[in-house]
This record gives sequence, structure tokens and C-alpha cells, in this order.
Amino acid sequence: MTTRTFRVPSAGTPLAVETRLAAACAADHVVDLRGGERPAAVAEWLAGTARFRSFGAVAGRLTASLAFKPVVPGEEFDGLAFVHTVTASTPLP
Repeated sequence: MTTRTFRVPSAGTPLAVETRLAAACAADHVVDLRGGERPAAVAEWLAGTARFRSFGAVAGRLTASLAFKPVVPGEEFDGLAFVHTVTASTPLP
């Protein structure tokens, strides 16, 4: 069996949700967005429009860097999970 490596290109923009989550903590983490006190900068980011990757079932090599949709994180999510490193799925036998 041949192992193929596929890297999702960096978002390349500070407006991307993944860029902000990686900057906050480079390790795997979960952020609870259900409420509570927040610093002003965090509250502003959660209320503003950000870019969120939206692949669906497949992340195409040529379209991965274009697969973004606008979201308002604080309105659309109860929480966010950041996973620093993942591997490709493998078919079950």
C-alpha cells in the first residue's frame, strides 16, 4: 500500500478562523463559545465576519485554498475545535 501525503494549504489570511485558532494555541484545543466574559478583542472577532473552510466530504488538491465561506463565529457556533495535525482517511477492508 502506498502512503500519499496531502497538505491543506495555509489559509494565508488573518480573517480565517483556523489562522486565529492556530495563533491562540498551536496545539489541539477546543474553544467554548456559549457565553461568559470575553476580552474586547475576542468579542469583536466573534461578532465580525470571518472566513471558514468548507470542504464537504472531499478536499480537492486544487480547490482546497478556495474552499472558504463567510461566517460570524459567535452566532454560528457553540464551540470550535482546532486539530493541529491530521492524517488522510483510509478505506476499511
